Formats: sequence, C-alpha cells, structure tokens
Amino acid sequence: MKLKKEQVLEFITEYSSDLIHDEFPKITTRFLSEKLKMQRTNISSILNQLVNEGKLVKYNGRPVLYQLADENTSGNGDVFEQLVGYDSSLKEAIASAKAAVLYPEGNPTILITAKHGSGVSHFAKTVFRFAQASGKLKTRAPWILWDCKTLFNDQDKFQEIFLGDHEKEGILKKASGGMLILENIDVVSERNLDWLLAFLRGEKIQGQDEWPWQKDYHCITIFSTMKDTNEMMLNLLRGQMDFRISLPSLEERSIEERFLILQKFFKEEAKAMDRMIEVDTSILHALLLYEVTDDIKGLKNDIHTGCANSYVRSYNTEKKTIVLLMSDFPNYVRKGIMYYRSYKNEIDEMIKNGCKYTFYKNQMLRDNKTAKKDIYQSIDARKRDLERHALTEEEINMAVSNQLESEFEEYFEQLCERVDSIDTLNKMVSEKLISLTRKFLLKAAEQLSCKFSKEIFCGICLHVNSCLIKVSKKQRISNEEIARLLSKYPMHYELVKEFQVELGKEFNVKLNVDDLIFLLMFLLEAKKDVNESKVVTLIAMHGSHAASSIAAVVNVLSDDSNVQAFDMDLDKNVRIVYEELKEKIIKIDQGKGILLIYDMGSIHTMAESIAQETKIAIRCVEVPITLVGIAGSSKAAEMKTLDEVADYLQDNFSGLQYFRAKPMPEMKPEIEKNEEIIEQMMEESSQEESINEVFEYLGDQFPQFDIDLMKNYLLVIIGQIEHEMNLVLDEDKKIGLIVHIVCLIDKLQQQHTPSVNFMAYSVLGAFGDGRYGGLFEKMKTFLKPLEETFDVMIQDNEIATIISIICK
Repeated sequence: MKLKKEQVLEFITEYSSDLIHDEFPKITTRFLSEKLKMQRTNISSILNQLVNEGKLVKYNGRPVLYQLADENTSGNGDVFEQLVGYDSSLKEAIASAKAAVLYPEGNPTILITAKHGSGVSHFAKTVFRFAQASGKLKTRAPWILWDCKTLFNDQDKFQEIFLGDHEKEGILKKASGGMLILENIDVVSERNLDWLLAFLRGEKIQGQDEWPWQKDYHCITIFSTMKDTNEMMLNLLRGQMDFRISLPSLEERSIEERFLILQKFFKEEAKAMDRMIEVDTSILHALLLYEVTDDIKGLKNDIHTGCANSYVRSYNTEKKTIVLLMSDFPNYVRKGIMYYRSYKNEIDEMIKNGCKYTFYKNQMLRDNKTAKKDIYQSIDARKRDLERHALTEEEINMAVSNQLESEFEEYFEQLCERVDSIDTLNKMVSEKLISLTRKFLLKAAEQLSCKFSKEIFCGICLHVNSCLIKVSKKQRISNEEIARLLSKYPMHYELVKEFQVELGKEFNVKLNVDDLIFLLMFLLEAKKDVNESKVVTLIAMHGSHAASSIAAVVNVLSDDSNVQAFDMDLDKNVRIVYEELKEKIIKIDQGKGILLIYDMGSIHTMAESIAQETKIAIRCVEVPITLVGIAGSSKAAEMKTLDEVADYLQDNFSGLQYFRAKPMPEMKPEIEKNEEIIEQMMEESSQEESINEVFEYLGDQFPQFDIDLMKNYLLVIIGQIEHEMNLVLDEDKKIGLIVHIVCLIDKLQQQHTPSVNFMAYSVLGAFGDGRYGGLFEKMKTFLKPLEETFDVMIQDNEIATIISIICK
C-alpha cells in the first residue's frame, strides 16, 4: 500500500505530464484536497515535506502555489558551475554563451568550434538549461539536435526538412520557442546556409511563400563544426554568426581538470552499476596521461569499457565493491604510465601514491595506507599488486621506478618518526655504526658542497642497521632505474660505494645494489633541505601548446626537471597575454631571475616591460623557429622550388646556427667576442624580409588596424630617427619599436592605461642633456601624423619609453 506522500507526488507528476503547458502547472492545496479526498492540513504538511526534499517548488502568496520541480531549473547556483573547467579552461566560452543567451533582441546564432568528442552537445545542453534558468526560454521549451551530415549528399531536401509542409512539421517549427543545435554545419552548402540564416533573421525570402509563424519565431540556434574544418569554410561561418565559441580539447586542458573529468565518469559508472568501484593509483596515472582518441568522449568510452569488463568479472560474486585492473582497459591505455615521470610533481599533488581510490555514486573515497612497512616490503607489495593487472615485467618495473621516490619519501618519514634525538639513536644502533655514518656524511658534505640534517643522519643509521640485520640478495629496483640514477649522480654513487667498503670491513656484510641506491637517495635529501633559489628557465612560444610540449621533453632529459612553459594563444587579446605572462613570471621566480627562451620579438617586448614593472631580472634568448617557418611557408606559397625556398632561408637566416641574445651588463671576453660575431652575421641578413614578416604577424594579431597604413607611418618614423641621430638601427631595435608602438596604439584606442612602468621620468632626465637633448621634442613631431591618423594621444612617459628602446 502506498504512503500518502507517495500518492500526492504521483498524482502531481501524472497531472503535470498529462497537461500540455509551457511549464509545469501550479497547484493549490484546495485543488489537491478535492482530487485526493484528503484534509487540507495533511496535504499542506506533505507538500512542505516534498518542497524540503527538492521535489516541489513553493510560491508564497495568496493562495500558496506548488509546482513540480524541473530538473533543468531546480537547484541553486549557476548551471555552468557543473562543468569541469567552468572557472578556467571554459571561462571564456561560458562568458560568450551567457552573452548570447541574454542578448535582448533577435534569434541569436552561436558558432561552436571544437575537436570531435570534446563535449559540444553537453555544453550546448548546459547553455539550454541556463537559458531556461534565466527566463529566456520557458521551462518546457523544446530542445532539438540535428546532424547536418544526414543531408550531406542531398542538399535539395534541406529547405523541405527545415520548413516542413502542410502535413509534416519541419525542424524550425519544432524548435520554435526553444533551442536548435545543428551539428557539422560545415557540410551544408553556402546557398542553404544563407537561406537558413536569412530565415532566422526574419528576412522575407524571395521566391518563397511567407510562413505565418516566421514573424513570431524565436529560437536560440547553435551551429557546431570541427576545428579542423576547411579554413575558408570556418571564416565564412565565423563571419555569419552573432557569437563564436571555441571549446578546448582534452589535450589543451590541465591535468587537474582531466582528473576531475575522470572522477565524474567513475561516479557515473558506479551509480549505473550500483557498486563501489576501487581504482589503483597506477590506473589513474595511465588514464591521466595516455593519448586519447576522440577526446573526452573517447576517455569516457574507455572508462566505460574498463568498468564493464570489471563488472562482468565480478558479476557472480556478492561483493558490493568491484576492483578495476589495468587488463580491463584497452591495451593503449596502459601506455600512459610511461609519461608519469614528466608530470610527476603535478600528479603527486593530486593523487597520493599507494592509495586505493573508491568511487560510489557522488563520492570519491581515498584509502590511505595504515600499516607501516619498510621500503622493501612496500616495493614487493606494489609489484604483487601490479602483477594482478596483467602488466608485462617491463611495465611493472617502469611503474615501480616512477613511484620509487614517493615510496622512499614515506620510508624516510617513518624512520624520522622513530628517532627524536641522538640519545634515542644510541639505544637503537651500535656506536661504531654511528661513527662510520658520521665520517661518511662529513666526507659527502665536503665533496658535494652541502649540509646534512640530523634527520638524514639518523635515517641512514637506521636504514643501514636494518640492512645489516636482514641481509637480502633480492634485487627489487630495475636495472634501467639503477643505470639512470648512477648516470645522473655519479659522485653520490662513488661516495656510497666507499661507505659500503667501510661497512664491509667493520661488519663483514656486503650491501646489495638496492641498499646502495637507497643510501644514494638519502644523500639527495640534502638537496631538498637546502632548497636554494636558482635561475628558472621559461620557454615561451606562439601557439596553443608548443612551449608545453618542448618543456615536457626537456624536463625528461634534463637533470633539473623544472623547466617552465608559457603558451601564447594566438586568439587571445595581447593585453590578456601580457598579464598572463607577467603572472607566470612572478609565480615561478625564485629570486635569481628568469631565462626566457622565446620564438619571436613580441614576447621579448613584453618581457622587457614585465622586467621593468616587476623588477625581476629577465634574460631573453631568441630561437626564432616560428619566424623561419613563416618565411618558408610564404616562399612556398609563391610557388618557389624546394631549392629556392631552402636557399632563401639559408641566405636570410644564416645566423640561426646560433641564437640571438641580449648581452648582460657584465660579460666574459669570450662571450662578448661570440656575440659580436652573431650580431655581425645577423646584420648581414635581410632586414626587409624579417620586418615584412613581423608586419604580417601584427596584421593577424590586430585585424582592426590597416596594417599597410601603419607600416608606412612606422617605416617613415624609423627613417627620421636614423637621420636625426645619425645612426642605423639594427633589426632587433626596429622590430622592438614596431611591436611596441602597435601595441601601444591598440591600448590607447581601447582607453586602457598601460600597466608597464618604465621609470619614464628618470629616462627623460637621462636624455635631457647631451647628444639626445633635442630628440624628445623631435620624437613628438615624428609621432604627430600617427596620432592624428589613429586618433590617439601619446603621453610624454610613453615617448620616453620609445626613446629608451632606441638608445639603450
């Protein structure tokens, strides 16, 4: 027998769904009392319970009204906050979507470009829910999704399908008052696209009967296409749409976001199976780093495959928890563990090694290790666990090697907890061992130029004492990992071997290779204790992830593994890029300055400004691979032969066997000599071609400018400067001037006060006398035509900045 509360909810649900409304009907207690033959006081109590449970919405007034809660409008907060990356990678996309929905007039058209599988339909559905929540669409508004590929070879039926006829309703009529999502719009012919957009704009279509409902037609229309669509078609679509949104691919998202996406998918699988899903850290590492096909959709499918295989394995058991194994996933997933070392620091902040992660409905639980084991037991347990995943011996060794440092850190912490003083240590190990260890660390401190803490001293004593008691010939660390550590830290290993000899003489025991490697790792703890600041290398390049890819490779191959990356997105406003680069430099600086390796001059100009503003020392090194690529591509477009293109690059970029670098104030004579050679070679190359390429680039970055007109003015100004100062500006200074002035004019037109502080008035003072005394007033004259043409006013401090670029 049903409870009264269930009866009330069931009646309201059936009544609401049976009636055709734009939104669920609002109901009074009197109406329900009459229909259900129940007392109004009891009805009122039940309704309030349902409101508290989120199943009904209550409207206070006379009379009080109740309404069935809709899944699209119930709940608090912004619906976009349910998307992973709403406050980071999707921030710009969401802002554009909100602007499109809230725009007061017309039928907004939105173009979404994205990689296949990166979540277009899910994003569009969230836009639809936002439109409902904001009142732009009604609660029961239609949601229509249609794939244009269905008409790829039959464009003649396009208008018939969209308009329908007297017997069958078309897509446009069905979507009226709601949202229409048209996938793969790029396959639609230009003629049909023009017709559709004209209809949405309410224009009368020549040669076609009027449709009475077109006048009152209202619909938010989303067009989607892939990022690799033909560039000509993309430009056509972008020019036709009211709003344009680009969704990031999984590769462009951060590892933190990918982990959140993994959690979401695992929770969904756990809910669907009504089981708890236990996942090992190795599986999480692999899923975070493997190369996914079909982007987020592909990641979801692979997780579903793994969970389904695990579910089948445990189908006949009564266990509430199913355990995922690596063998449950496609073979290509496990390749992700190969990349762990490159992203170790980022991943270890999110995922604690050796833990079990359990997903159940809306929760993720982490089972920390409680039983304390020595490092040898931990490695053995780890290997046994990995063998269950059906990994090869090579993959097991790689996984163990990847987590060796984390295992050692935990082991070291456990040893430190056992000893709180040297007096305690004296009770646990022999006096002779303490003496030998002290002698060993004194020699290591001298040769390695570092200091060893009391914790390291006690840890080595306890570790060696354990090795002397439990002599083991079993090798647990792979030969590859041993070879890597020995090649990376040869001096440390020589010290450890000498210590092994002394221990053998005293205790007549020979430590095995694992023991020696762990002793080496104790010595490495001193590097972490010192934590000295150092110069930070930052690679900055144009493109969505060019710098990140190079930095990842460098970190794998270098000793330091701390090279940073900054990807300069070509679609972003220059002001935004400047602020992001400044924030990055402030964050990574350790007090010793930044070595900035970059590909083109605009980044150099920004770096100079940031150095002046933040007082952080920045040394710039240019490796202009992007500029070389642009030059080569331009020549190829002129239908030049392979030899002609290659010869052109050789003639104009002959100095690229070196790099271009701004010299520091104090340099060694040999370096000065090399730089003179480099500068001489660069001067011999063609400046004209390089400057033309820079203007082409600026034209793409600032489409609002007539770049040819800008070029004419700037080249005249450069000529006037050279004539008045009786000098020849080198290529770097010319490019620096050009980029700086173009960026400056853009900022002034946007009524944005430049945030860069060049200490302009001290510069003015420095140039107030002597050779450059009259240059300031002349520069004002040179810039006057530029100011009038582009309707800006360049302040004195900015003129001082321009002079400093020329004269430094």
